[in-house]
Amino acid sequence: MLIFIKILKIILITVLAIILFFFLLTLFSVNFILIFDKNKDKYRFDFKVDYLLKLIEFKISILEKLKMTLRVLFININLNKKKRVKKDNRHNNKIYIKLAKANNNKDKNYIPLKLNDKKVTYKDAKKYDKRLDKELDNNETKKSNIKKKSLLKKYKELDDDDKEYIKNYFASLVKNILNIIKPKDVKLDFTFGLEDPYTVGEILAVLGVLYNRFGDSIKVKPVFNKNLFDGKIYIKGSFRLINIVILAIKLLLNKKVREFIWKT
Repeated sequence: MLIFIKILKIILITVLAIILFFFLLTLFSVNFILIFDKNKDKYRFDFKVDYLLKLIEFKISILEKLKMTLRVLFININLNKKKRVKKDNRHNNKIYIKLAKANNNKDKNYIPLKLNDKKVTYKDAKKYDKRLDKELDNNETKKSNIKKKSLLKKYKELDDDDKEYIKNYFASLVKNILNIIKPKDVKLDFTFGLEDPYTVGEILAVLGVLYNRFGDSIKVKPVFNKNLFDGKIYIKGSFRLINIVILAIKLLLNKKVREFIWKT
């Protein structure tokens, strides 16, 4: 019994130490720079975040190609995913089976061809062919099950009360995020437009708050009844991660919002 209590104490202390460690990490400030530049069909996007006095740095850059890098201390990690071309060998294996059936040699258990520099038996080829058929069918079933409704479609299906609640919640969430981030340096110089004039007006109202703080560095020209964006955006700032963590926890604890986001 004493051994069990000691083990339980060690586990409890370890868990508390881990929680305390991650809590202390969240107290540090996150610094970020966002740059977006679009001129007609050409655009450039750069986003950089550093943490723990630049010991951790994450970068996203889009200029013709997407580049993502993560640096931890002095170790650089390339996060760009290389697309792997999956070869469907089903057709080849069916040819091997036909050749095995048509084989006039004395030993009809072997196919007169090689796969990956190894002899393939008719039995192995047939077995692999059936397994591949099954895997492809399962993948198609999974893809059809994974399909979820978009948030916009789910929002349209809500009743009026729930629509109002979700709208107000996310409006409040955006305001809270802006209050937490509080950009130190903002330079906006762009022309934008949307088909919905009301939405354009709402965006201008938000930008008005930034104009009161940053003055002449905000140069925005609205266009109505037309989807358009041309110009430059530069935002630099910092925030404490603990505040974002608290917002995320509140979001996860809200049953209505949680169901709206993750419910199929």
